[in-house]
Amino acid sequence: MYDYLPDFFVESISEKEQVKFNNIADFTYLANVNGRFLQLTVSLNINTSLILAQDYELFKEFYTKIIEKQSEKIVLKKIE
Repeated sequence: MYDYLPDFFVESISEKEQVKFNNIADFTYLANVNGRFLQLTVSLNINTSLILAQDYELFKEFYTKIIEKQSEKIVLKKIE
């Protein structure tokens, strides 16, 4: 996804992050600024429809990291 930012510049942006949960799931977050364009790439791949009981707590931690990352702010400032 690209967003054009005609009257703004990016003051701060989240860092790239990749989180893996065993061989069951992976999450990738990438935010780039290229001139007046902001590109966000977010990917979540889950390779199974069943999470075993013994893996549930670790999966909750994995999912919490995803929520935290997607909640990070991208700060834009208006060009004056």
